[in-house]
Amino acid sequence: MTIKKASTSQELKPTDTSSVYSYMPDKDNETYFYVTGNMKNVGGDSYSVEDMNIQMTFDDKYNYTGYIAADDGGNDFYGDYVKPFGSVKYYMYASVPDELINSYSTCKIQFGFHDNFRHDYKTDFSLYEYCYEINLTK
Repeated sequence: MTIKKASTSQELKPTDTSSVYSYMPDKDNETYFYVTGNMKNVGGDSYSVEDMNIQMTFDDKYNYTGYIAADDGGNDFYGDYVKPFGSVKYYMYASVPDELINSYSTCKIQFGFHDNFRHDYKTDFSLYEYCYEINLTK
């Protein structure tokens, strides 16, 4: 997994917007805060990148559930299953009020997943085999 950048956007769009495409539309008075990069599957089985637990905490106080979307180069975000030795561009994101986007100083992004990205609805990061944290300063 690589991290390319952290940024904000009113909409999240896939790579191919040359014709009909699906995207995450703007929400009134909110902005998408996201981290993007690439994920490569070096395991023996396909997995879904959506089987991650993600939380974003702004200024050590404001918590938002995060989501992940995969962009396999097509016109939508449905390429979330990554084949062995395949890779996708990903977006870890949360929709955050504009007021906070304009005023925050720090953002802590926590994400966790199980071996082979086994699906789990738990939100307690201590229950995942792999837990990571990214700390960003504006």
